Amino acid sequence: MFKGLTIGAIIIILIVGFTQFFLPAFAQQQALAVLRSEAQAENAQVAIAAAPAVKLLFGKMDTLSLSAQNAMVGQIRVENLDLQGKNVQVNMNDLLFSKKLRFDAADSLVLKGTIKEDALVAALHKKVDKLKDVEVEVTPDAVLIQGNVPLAGRKIEVSIEGTIRAQDGGIYFHMRKTSIHNAILGKAVLGSLFEDIMLADLRTSPFQLEATDVVQKNGEIDITLSR
Repeated sequence: MFKGLTIGAIIIILIVGFTQFFLPAFAQQQALAVLRSEAQAENAQVAIAAAPAVKLLFGKMDTLSLSAQNAMVGQIRVENLDLQGKNVQVNMNDLLFSKKLRFDAADSLVLKGTIKEDALVAALHKKVDKLKDVEVEVTPDAVLIQGNVPLAGRKIEVSIEGTIRAQDGGIYFHMRKTSIHNAILGKAVLGSLFEDIMLADLRTSPFQLEATDVVQKNGEIDITLSR
């Protein structure tokens, strides 16, 4: 009987030790792997806290902190990314064994970051492949886009003015004014440019958040995502 109690005590100690010390570190490493693979994050850091740590077995986290020098959010690169969560519920089986970070619930989950002008240029190249030699200038009042479209050996020069806004589960460039050097040819070629352009579909992002605030500044755009 004493031997059985001893073995039982050892098993309990091993389980407690695993959940208290190994499990949080392993969960952090898996979350870091998700950031690097799914969000292409650079210089990323992850901190997970749960007390008692055994709650992690059920995917419950008291706090979750993710940060990266830059990472992909949807289809656009975001710098100075910072995600803070409180009382977060994740699918722990997916995180530990499939390297997938899926948020089932949270009292608070807020992501903040900055979109630079060069990230806008890269996103526009992907979304509007007809537009070449793109240049972007961001101001508090407008986003100004300059580019051209090759046509029959000529270049149609295009100037577009608009703003960045959050709508329909994504981050969009909303067009306000367009100027085309060759208006007759240009309108036929650039028909799709006269609509809003989705720069990032947040529904495909591993963070599963919606944009709640977009602030344009000189040379950059601050975004806030939450749920």
